[in-house]
Amino acid sequence: MRSRDVTFSHVFHIVRDPPSAIASIVTESTVSEAFRRKHVMIYEKSNPIERAVQSYMGWNKLISGQQPNQVVPLENAYEMVRDYLQKNDFTISQNVRLPPNNFNSRQHLASYPKIGMREIEESISKELFHEFGRQVKAYKALGPRKGKDSKTW
Repeated sequence: MRSRDVTFSHVFHIVRDPPSAIASIVTESTVSEAFRRKHVMIYEKSNPIERAVQSYMGWNKLISGQQPNQVVPLENAYEMVRDYLQKNDFTISQNVRLPPNNFNSRQHLASYPKIGMREIEESISKELFHEFGRQVKAYKALGPRKGKDSKTW
């Protein structure tokens, strides 16, 4: 997230597979949630999955409001950002090393929850699930490459 008085020529909005993101957010610390709560509406009295969905959706809306040049699924980030930069005459160093596309994933944790669309639907209101479903459709429309994070579809 950038400050209002800072501008960039090119902005990318990197998005993650929604159900995988929810499972990851559920495992985050209360410190992380407290930071996000300063920027998006997360109701403290909600259950953990509902708070994660509120966080995911609120954060994505916040970044979308900054009018990014391109929305990029994490699974295709390297290729899509590289192609965009090349199309816009940027020189890309061959020495750039990128983290794997599951770099921020917590799937290696023994306590990592198995959360898919069914668990999300059962844990949140119908209205919130409907809105979340629209973000899932928007994510799918980006055409992310099927990868490890896409198993929850």
